[in-house]
Amino acid sequence: MADFLIDVMIQNEATILRSSSCQKVLKEELDELIKAFVNKEANASCSAIDMRNISKIVSSLFECLNSLPDEKMSTMNWLSPLLSKCIQTNDGTIRASVQILLQRLLDGVKPAVEEEEEDA
Repeated sequence: MADFLIDVMIQNEATILRSSSCQKVLKEELDELIKAFVNKEANASCSAIDMRNISKIVSSLFECLNSLPDEKMSTMNWLSPLLSKCIQTNDGTIRASVQILLQRLLDGVKPAVEEEEEDA
């Protein structure tokens, strides 16, 4: 599922990401993965292998999100509450990715129209 989510996010057309069905799938699946990650991290009996595997999946998804252009990030206004669930994770790589993503979302992204007007 993680590979599918990454494929959806890196589509060339931002219009695909704007569709309500795509937004719903991305939001629901990212939410479930983040919940699973947080629950495994909180569970003292979780094996190191399980933790490593889910951390790798979450990290890959966050890296993909961090690499998205502003145009695509602007389609995911629901992302901030999901990311806040892992802001206090013990995994430094994931925590850094979350902080970068949240900062991008807080700073806001310029719509493409404004960028074109600035160039004129």
